[in-house]
Parts: sequence; structure tokens; C-alpha cells
Amino acid sequence: MAMALPVCLFTACGSDDDGDGDTGGGGNSGGGSTSTSSSVTEITGNDGSKVRLSSDFSCSYTYDEKGNLIAIVNKHSDTTYPVSYNPFKITMEDGNQSETMTAEFNKKGYISKLKDVSIVKDEYSQTSFEDIAYFTYDNDSHLTKITGTTTKKETYQGQSYTSKSEYSESYTWNNGLLTKIVTEYSKSGGGISMKDVETITYTYEGGYRNNCFQYTFAYNCSSYGIFQRLGFCGKGSSKLPSLAKTVSTYYQNGEKEETENVRNEAYTYTFNNNGTVKEETVSYPDTDYQDYYNLYRFT
Repeated sequence: MAMALPVCLFTACGSDDDGDGDTGGGGNSGGGSTSTSSSVTEITGNDGSKVRLSSDFSCSYTYDEKGNLIAIVNKHSDTTYPVSYNPFKITMEDGNQSETMTAEFNKKGYISKLKDVSIVKDEYSQTSFEDIAYFTYDNDSHLTKITGTTTKKETYQGQSYTSKSEYSESYTWNNGLLTKIVTEYSKSGGGISMKDVETITYTYEGGYRNNCFQYTFAYNCSSYGIFQRLGFCGKGSSKLPSLAKTVSTYYQNGEKEETENVRNEAYTYTFNNNGTVKEETVSYPDTDYQDYYNLYRFT
């Protein structure tokens, strides 16, 4: 979807039916909290100081003197994407590609609607995607569901083609812990209906407390991951997972494929003195893939 920004993946959103979302972030005594607004996320560390995410493994973030987020820099392409307000808008341009996202926020500061329009064109053709999604939160400010539609329009030598697809992400919480995310993507055309279902289950055997209620790479299953890391998608889990198991299943015309894809990821963490995550290590127990590190920096 986000062709102009392939690493910092974005997508669309929608209205929050119940209007919930906790600007105070909640938390246990002695822990930190996360508060959000349409302009900036503030994370409160264990020492009570306010810090902001300034850099992660894919992007860096720039704020003005009032703490408003004003730019996102893709570290891989060294491209700067400006952020403007009224409405909240992020604009990305890279050669023959462009992408514009406009967001709306609920009364407690979490994203309720995000519209994402991306265009790729050359002298012969143009392809555009319009993605709109809707975010719902529970009374504890946890994200519970994202639903959206994507409309693709292709124009080639005067001929136009349009197709639509739908998707949803459901988040299951248990006593402040995110235990499962189920993503469904469906598309139909030419008499064929297709559906992909991805289920991620989390376990917490490592005992890593998430005092500042951050979303980290482990929770970024969706293309909204960058907004989750900034705190715009509600309060994160009270602990950080040690293992994530992903099962992907494909259906065609209602028939399930016999083969399922299964992937296991193991996580370990180090922390800054204020409780924020400093480093996240990801390994793949079932493969020979090399471990890699995600670094989070705060100012």
C-alpha cells in the first residue's frame, strides 16, 4: 500500500464508535503512562519525566518547541515527510510516487479515522489507492478493532479499472495483556472470492514489564505500526511479549487451503533508566535467520 514509504508502513482509518481512549494512559503505581493528542505523544517514564520517541529502527521524528510532531524522516531513504495540522496531515513525495494521509482523533486523543491516498504514475499509466479504516477502543484505552476498505484504480492508455478489497484487525485483551491479533483480508472478482487470515498469539514468559505502555516491533503486525509506536493508537500492553506465533491461512471460494504458514518469533529487551524500551532483539527459533536489533531513542 504505502509505496512511497515502504518501511514506515501507513494505512487508513475511520471513526471511533464508542469514543473511548485514555489520555492518561492508565497504569500501575510507580509505572509510566502514555498520553496522546492530535499533535504529539508524551510518554511518562518511571521517574516522572516526559519523553518523546525521537527515533526507532525505521524512522526519526522531529517536534517543534511546543512538542508538536512536525516531520518524519525515513532513515532508509533519508527522505523527510512533513506533518501539518487542521487537519492532521502527512505528505510524502518521491519521484513519480506520492502519498497523503489525513487523520481524525477521538475526544481522548487517539486516531479514529485515517484516510490514505497514494498515487504512482508515469507517461502511460496511473495507479491510485484510497484506503479508509476505522479504529475502535475499549474503556481501558486499548485498541480492539480496525476495519477498512481499499479502492484501487488503474488507468492505462485511456482505459480505467477499479477494484475494492476489505480488511479487519481484531485485538484481544486479557487483564491488560494483548493476547491475540486476527487480521482478515478479503477480495473478490471474476467469480472468485479470496480471503487471507493471519492470527498472532502472544505469550509473556519472559516477565518483561512494559511500564510505559509502549507498542514495539513485536506488536506492529499491521501497517499502522508507526502510529502505534508513537502512541496514537491507544495504550499498549502492560507487559512485553517473549514469543509471538503467527499462523497464516488462505481461503478460496470458502475452501481452506491444506497448508498453513507458521512463524515463531522470540523477543528480548533492554530498558532505559526511565522504563522505556531501549533495545529489542528479535530471533526466529525455527530458522537460521540472524537476530537483529531495533533501537528506540527518546528525548
